[in-house]
Amino acid sequence: MAFLDQFQRRVTYLRISVTDRCNLRCQYCMPEQGVPLRPKPEILTYEELLRLGGIFAGLGFVKFRITGGEPLVRHDLLPFLAEFARIPGVGELVMSTNGILLTRHAEELCRAGVQRLNISLDTLRPETFVTLQRRDELVRTLEGIEAARRQPFRKIKLNAVIIRGVNDDEIVALAEFALARGLEIRFIEFMPTALQTAWKHDRVVPVAEMQERLRARWPDLTLLEAPHGNTGPSRVWTYAGGAGRVGFISAVSETFCQACNRVRLTSDGYLRGCLFADGQRSLRDVMREGGSDDEVAATIRHVVWHKVESHRIGRDDFAPVALGMSELGG
Repeated sequence: MAFLDQFQRRVTYLRISVTDRCNLRCQYCMPEQGVPLRPKPEILTYEELLRLGGIFAGLGFVKFRITGGEPLVRHDLLPFLAEFARIPGVGELVMSTNGILLTRHAEELCRAGVQRLNISLDTLRPETFVTLQRRDELVRTLEGIEAARRQPFRKIKLNAVIIRGVNDDEIVALAEFALARGLEIRFIEFMPTALQTAWKHDRVVPVAEMQERLRARWPDLTLLEAPHGNTGPSRVWTYAGGAGRVGFISAVSETFCQACNRVRLTSDGYLRGCLFADGQRSLRDVMREGGSDDEVAATIRHVVWHKVESHRIGRDDFAPVALGMSELGG
């Protein structure tokens, strides 16, 4: 089923935040003191999320990513994931995590039906981890990555947000770490939100600069053609003679909005067409006010149709949304 927005982009991917809580306080995600947490009654229940999963799948959505906050801090997540994976039409169930709790849960996640993991790893240095994540948890993160590698996930990717003067000197080391373990790594430009004061344009390391640093180590860095129908923010390259893959997400220096295929559901039930633009609608309110599945679907169609053509990062009229990444389901 083709589910198109007004710019003829095929939207088939839903990112679902199951919690706004997290066990880290990353510089690029939230202020050091954290953010006010939503009261539990405002958070979507698992029953509501399962209902929404069925509606989205019925509309032609096939890829679903579970995010947070940190999704693994939510109680009873594993039974929910197992039930969600069984929804007819759910083609791919993915989860983003900071890895800290994977040692305990990697095997259960795989059994529940999660096919792919994205694990945050911004640094290999303990002191830089404390600077960036504001917690001393590098050891548990690395242990979590190894625990995930022991399971038959279809793919594990590492995500690294690069900030000039903090971890930009580790780009090659992080790529070597991923290559040695058969993992794909994605380097992400430092993006602005209203709740983190650390963002300044001169702290952004453009993707082109990251690629040049990798090319100095691997001169054969080569862009891969995207598989048919695989749209999204990451441009994937091969390196080390084709033995490794590295992706780049260039939200600041080069927009990828023309290929955007996703919408986001916040933990309190708001559906957003863009990470960096307002225009959200509450699916929670529609359901809790007695709305039918058709009425929920109509609200989804409205949000998808009105997805903005492009975010405005770097333009004079750009205004960051007044939410942190942990609240947006970044």
